[in-house]
Amino acid sequence: MTKSYSEILISDEPDGGLFKSISDRLTTEFKAELIDRVEDLDSKYFDFKIKDKVLTLHLQNFIGITLFPKELNNSTVKSNLLAESIGFKLKYSTSHFDTWVKIKNQAEAEINYVLENVQEARSDKAEYVLTTYQEYANCEGHEHCQICNSVISCNKDENEFYSTQRHSTCPDCFKKYVENVDYINEIERLEKIKKLPPTSGISKRADSAKSNDNPLNKVWSWLTGK
Repeated sequence: MTKSYSEILISDEPDGGLFKSISDRLTTEFKAELIDRVEDLDSKYFDFKIKDKVLTLHLQNFIGITLFPKELNNSTVKSNLLAESIGFKLKYSTSHFDTWVKIKNQAEAEINYVLENVQEARSDKAEYVLTTYQEYANCEGHEHCQICNSVISCNKDENEFYSTQRHSTCPDCFKKYVENVDYINEIERLEKIKKLPPTSGISKRADSAKSNDNPLNKVWSWLTGK
């Protein structure tokens, strides 16, 4: 059976102390409830309930530490999105620095916001059509790709793009992140840089996310629209 659930590799080190630290972060930062645990000589499976979803934190001696929906191939879209969002935050956020990445044309953004924008762009995956800016807006003004922030306009090299009623993406980002089932690995392959976060992000969405101090609220409000 083809794997159809999201599994985030948080660390390739099967470190028991790190596993405990991540477990503690799930309960404190994301208000998760530990509802089940299975341990043997080679592995640990801790099931955490977050709102009405259950995610499994797994330590395996030959793999490391991963996070995935408990239902595996029966997981819902929202369970997969939650595993991706929380897994990235556990993997990349620290107390002093955020992990930033270089996207197309050297644009830079915090990796969690890249994932958030990709997830949102993918929410209308089946509705995208390839169009030109002449057809879209009769060459008035310009748009930006939702993922990499590149300009979409009537200039020759910026003209074609994919759009829905809510989203616009350049052809490169559409190929890498919207239609590609391996989009998580595409994000993780981006060149990473370490720096203090600036006062403004790549998008207004990133700015609004910064203003919410509770990571679970940010993830859950995006998934539920509440």
